[in-house]
Amino acid sequence: MKKIKKVLALLVAMVMVMGMTVTTMAAPTGTIKVTVPEGTNVKYAQIVEEDRGSVYGWKFVDSVKDDFVKAFLNKDVIDAGDADQVIAALIKAGKLEKITNNNIENSLTTDNVAYSRALEAVRVAATNLAGNGEFTPGKIGLYLITAEKEGYTFVPMAAYVGTEFNGLEVEAKGSEDQIKKEVGEDGQSVSKGDLVSYTVTVEYPYYPANATSRKFIVKDTLTNATFEKATMDLHVKVDGQDLDANKYTATVSENKTVLTIDFGKTYDASLAGKTVTITYKATVGDVISENHLKNTVTSETEKGLTTDEIESDTVKVKVIKEDEKDTNIKLPGAEFTLYVADVKGTEEITYNGEKIKVNVVGTKVTNAKGGAIFDGLDAQKTYYVKETKAPEGYSLNETVYKLEGATLVEQTEYDFTDFTDIHVPDTKLSSLPSTGGIGTTIFTIGGCVIMIVAAGLFFASRRKENK
Repeated sequence: MKKIKKVLALLVAMVMVMGMTVTTMAAPTGTIKVTVPEGTNVKYAQIVEEDRGSVYGWKFVDSVKDDFVKAFLNKDVIDAGDADQVIAALIKAGKLEKITNNNIENSLTTDNVAYSRALEAVRVAATNLAGNGEFTPGKIGLYLITAEKEGYTFVPMAAYVGTEFNGLEVEAKGSEDQIKKEVGEDGQSVSKGDLVSYTVTVEYPYYPANATSRKFIVKDTLTNATFEKATMDLHVKVDGQDLDANKYTATVSENKTVLTIDFGKTYDASLAGKTVTITYKATVGDVISENHLKNTVTSETEKGLTTDEIESDTVKVKVIKEDEKDTNIKLPGAEFTLYVADVKGTEEITYNGEKIKVNVVGTKVTNAKGGAIFDGLDAQKTYYVKETKAPEGYSLNETVYKLEGATLVEQTEYDFTDFTDIHVPDTKLSSLPSTGGIGTTIFTIGGCVIMIVAAGLFFASRRKENK
């Protein structure tokens, strides 16, 4: 009897030791650190836990069991044994009972359609806030991880924590819901015919494997400009490398004002989270100071639209023709020609003694108030104006004037001031000084007197003869 009691006591002790051992094995060490953009909330929840009494040694946490199993099996109602079936599938797929430290990426993948669908279905279960994106798992099992930030889209993730777990660092799978547009420095102010360079940057969106639609469309719409096939020079890059043309389709609308780049038809999950850079050029149309070049770009995903807009300014100058003696007298009918400096110009003018190559921009005639306005000018170019036809009764002023005063006042919106008004004086023809000296006048008068005297003597001598 004593021997039996000793054996029983030994067995109890062994059971206690084994129980303690199991408990020790079930308590992992280390933390899970999730790298996210600043200001992102990271949350987590355990969704599969250890269960020594089950067929596979695991069970779903009650709060997520039904939703996870239904989504995984794509069923509205689950039967007895369905949960164990899903556990078996997770083990087979390597989502459970796999050491994560040696394969971090695999521990977080959602490339299995059913698995992705199930994680999305229980996303709301992640309610424990991970301070600074870091938390310590209390038990072994499968953990759901979510990240949330305004302006970002993240897919739910999961990480397996086993008995050999001693820490894990991961990067949240997500992308910024924002598109950014930049214009080349020479496109901050524009004029008709200019070729303007644009750069668009946007992050390639994340979509889980179970997504039925993976919409990703970048669309650029121009106002007062067009996309010309010969000059638009379109390039699409991902992380600085040219993207294969079969990874997107690019089309231009019939009126040449809308460029559409569709990535969704050939969505590539391997590009998710990477930076897409699109560069191209647009040809400026009929812009004036009250009707600028506008460029609106949108990125459309399943989450919705994000937009960015750039407006390039155009400026004007007013030339005022006035009387030299009285500037209050404004002169209509004067013609002015505007030139723009161009090293390849077809004409040449002289300004301050320097010969400058130029092209003719256009001509304007002053109105009843003596004014002529040249609009749709580029504040970043160098212009000259010259009177090429004088108003009636006035001399031609051949001075060449340089346009000045157009300066950038708002960097973010590229707002420029107009060129400073130019006042051009003219002299009345009636007030022109005599071009000869006084000696010439005396000779002229003397000559006329001599001619008159000679004529008188001639006629007098004829009378005498007739008598």
